[in-house]
Amino acid sequence: MNPTLALSLALVVVLAACAAPVEPGDGIGQDGTTVPDGPVTATSADPDATNGSETPGRDNESAFDPLGWENGYWYNASIDVDQSDGLSAAELDAYVSRAMARIELLRGLEFLEPVGVRVVSRENHRRTVAEWTNVTEAERVWNDQVWEALFVVGEDRDVTEEFAVLFGSNVFGYYDPETGDLVVVTSDANPAIPTGTLVHELVHALQDQHFDLERADLQGATQDQQLAVDGLLEGEANYLMYQYLARCGQWECVGTQASGTADGTRPNDGLLYTVLQPYSDGPVFVDALVQFGGWEAVDARYAAPPAATAQIIDPSAPAPEPVGYTDTARNGWERFDAGKNGTDSAGEASIAVMFWYQARAYGAPVVDDRALFDVSARYDRYNYTTTPSDGWAGDVVVPYRNPAGGEHGYVWQTKWHSVSDAIEFRDAYLSVLAEHRAVQFDGTTWVIEDGPFADAFRVVWDGRTVTVVNGPTVESLDDVRPDLAR
Repeated sequence: MNPTLALSLALVVVLAACAAPVEPGDGIGQDGTTVPDGPVTATSADPDATNGSETPGRDNESAFDPLGWENGYWYNASIDVDQSDGLSAAELDAYVSRAMARIELLRGLEFLEPVGVRVVSRENHRRTVAEWTNVTEAERVWNDQVWEALFVVGEDRDVTEEFAVLFGSNVFGYYDPETGDLVVVTSDANPAIPTGTLVHELVHALQDQHFDLERADLQGATQDQQLAVDGLLEGEANYLMYQYLARCGQWECVGTQASGTADGTRPNDGLLYTVLQPYSDGPVFVDALVQFGGWEAVDARYAAPPAATAQIIDPSAPAPEPVGYTDTARNGWERFDAGKNGTDSAGEASIAVMFWYQARAYGAPVVDDRALFDVSARYDRYNYTTTPSDGWAGDVVVPYRNPAGGEHGYVWQTKWHSVSDAIEFRDAYLSVLAEHRAVQFDGTTWVIEDGPFADAFRVVWDGRTVTVVNGPTVESLDDVRPDLAR
């Protein structure tokens, strides 16, 4: 698997850091998950329209499968489930089946087949993550250049290993489209399954049964597209999870004891908050679709998935503009064959995290690092709008290598909606270079002499375009992108 595609695995995982601190106005679900305050409007047939004390009769049980009934359980059935000592097979069946029935009502879609549940140890899960991140050396180095361009993972770290830590140590569970099973990751001998985790992953199973999560157009051809598609998938899963938990005041919900499902290993914050963007902005995006056109509007986006995180951050944002790129490298410098035909796209969300991370980790005066946690929209958990990333219209990241010298570099070409947007990005980027003690070599060229991002940089502004050329030396910049040479 290509390591950047590990981001697409965000569509089937719930990270431990997904739950934000409790904020004023929030309620708490019975399993401790934060629930946005405010009324919840049913967007399908009202789940509470029938009398919860009655179970409609049926003459032919094999043909009986209405919304709100699954595997013998109505959505409002009382079940005897105590997770304090783990879950028996009967308890798990009741817990999962009733949750499926409730999700059907909230979403207005029928589960087409049962969903299995597997429990795996943290150790076994890490072995699975190792398979997810098993890539060629060329793919590994290619991806290192992409994240180095974002100043998130420097030359002293391997981004594939950093993702292995993120996904290996901070996952509650995930849905596996290959088997159709929900996988619970735990270090407990008798694990409890939080209601929020169960509902979130069951929604992914429902998505898979109706829309096929392994479809090519739901994978995303670039990092930005992957995150954008995840905004739809994770957005719907979190949105329905919030709807479900908010009803726990009306519905009987299963309590959850504390369960040690993550080992507490802290991942790279830049990677973490990039991966979390779909979980945060996605529910707001889905809510906007539902309010505008009901669940039919959400269904329509499966036929035409979002193309950029800019559209998840702001549902009214236009589609990204093409960024024309011509390879002019010389003297042994060449593009990688690995990864998305040798190119990638960072996108607005990753650029926003880039500037936030520079402020948080290095003190760069580019954005207020507290702004990431300053949110006002219902369902939102983190704020991915920053001045230097707002106005993004498109970008392409092109990693390069010089096999003879064992050297690496990249070109990052960005396009903005206005000249002023481009200037704001350029000025913020130059502030990042300054914070890393870059020395100016000439009018467009800077050199970071030491540290994990030590390299030469050329930053060229041209109207709505800002291009960054990177290489190990000033001379290499002329070879990586000759048309921007001194």
